[in-house]
Amino acid sequence: MRLRGLVFLVGGLETAAFLALLVLLDPFGASDPLGRAISVGLSGLVATAYAALVVPALLLAAWNRFLPVALALALLAPVALCAVLRFA
Repeated sequence: MRLRGLVFLVGGLETAAFLALLVLLDPFGASDPLGRAISVGLSGLVATAYAALVVPALLLAAWNRFLPVALALALLAPVALCAVLRFA
């Protein structure tokens, strides 16, 4: 039960960070085309990393299956996002 709670805690924090980043980027609020394109691109990268790692981790924790894998996915998400943003 502790591992499941830890996955939910890490996933919840990452969800909050994801939503805050989307609000800060505001992909459709930029007035110039270059700023809008950069915001949309960064939002897409962040959403891809979130959907590929955090959502499956939360689903595995909700189903109470493969909890070590779910924790690894949840902890890998910020590292993968930093690597994607660094080399994009």
